[in-house]
Amino acid sequence: MAAQRKRVIILDEPFAGLDQDTALGVVKELVKLRQKCGTAFLLISHESDLALEVMNKRTKHNSTIKLTVPIVRKTNIESTKPNLFGITTMQRFLEKLCDYVFWSLPLILLTFSACGLAIAMLSSDILRRLDVTDQVMEIIDQEIKPLIKMVTGEENNPIALMMVKMKVRSMLNKVIPEAKAKLYAIGMAKLFVLEIGPLLTTLLLCGRIGGSYAGKVATMQSNFENKLLQTLGINPRFWVLLPALMAALIASPFLTLVGTMLAIWLGGIVGPLYGIGAMDSYIREARTCLFPMLRLQRTTFLGFRFIHSDSYQDALIEFLTYPLFYFFIKSVTFMFIVMVVAETVARRPYLTPRGVPGVITFSVVIGSLLIIVADWGFSQLLLLRY
Repeated sequence: MAAQRKRVIILDEPFAGLDQDTALGVVKELVKLRQKCGTAFLLISHESDLALEVMNKRTKHNSTIKLTVPIVRKTNIESTKPNLFGITTMQRFLEKLCDYVFWSLPLILLTFSACGLAIAMLSSDILRRLDVTDQVMEIIDQEIKPLIKMVTGEENNPIALMMVKMKVRSMLNKVIPEAKAKLYAIGMAKLFVLEIGPLLTTLLLCGRIGGSYAGKVATMQSNFENKLLQTLGINPRFWVLLPALMAALIASPFLTLVGTMLAIWLGGIVGPLYGIGAMDSYIREARTCLFPMLRLQRTTFLGFRFIHSDSYQDALIEFLTYPLFYFFIKSVTFMFIVMVVAETVARRPYLTPRGVPGVITFSVVIGSLLIIVADWGFSQLLLLRY
């Protein structure tokens, strides 16, 4: 009972069939549980002296005494200190938030580290191998020779052609590395902020948060704990779903932001190792990419540079697809889908304990599929901006 951390425990004849020493041992454990954990008991017993002992009331054995309902000391639950038992909605919310963030953070960090390093190394290697100098030289041979003939009147002027090629090659050597570094920074920033970050985090949390929530609700459903809450006048969804949903909607964007920042930072380390830009220019280009100019109905606002949009619909699309807003909206929407699916699947009527694992699996699979569909929808919205 102590390990389960129940707030209310129903005891039906707990001393029946026990010898005196064993019964006294049970009494001591119940007293300890009530005093240290604040557990409330609904105790039904014909052993009135033992029942009163549990309530810390000693009396001589009297066979005429019948204790059917114990004396319950009324306490002000709201005035108790916060703990992990979940007395109030806020305390259950804090418990879930700590659970979702603390236990999910290592998974997010490791996954985004591996993903960020893999994409950064692959992109850097591709850009390093990309060389358009030979193609440009071929175009010069095909297009510049006729121009030289038109200007000089000579059929073949190797000196002039060589000078043109040297100038073009010098320009390419200056422009191409900068273009590669800019392309690399923009690609890493947009890839993780607009696409991979929210999707990857939610797919990971679909099992971590959605699966665990579905398992908890399904277990309560199979054990009739939800019906007990209804009997006590408590809405089961308000008791379980509300704190879990609030915690999940906060944990998901936070974890996504931490993982995305880590992946982008690792990209700034990997790029220079492959000769693609430098860390300071990488950060500058990534920041410019994540804070572009907004097209709203104002010219200046809070230091942002705005331009006039054609309509309020364009302004709304611009606002929704702005990288940071888009990032937050996408993370929250994905997690909301996960929690709704878990809640819907787990509330299945006539659920037995054997069906709980199936509920968890079904919740994770359906939630993941719906997230992929929703990601496609967000991609279509993003196309309206670009």
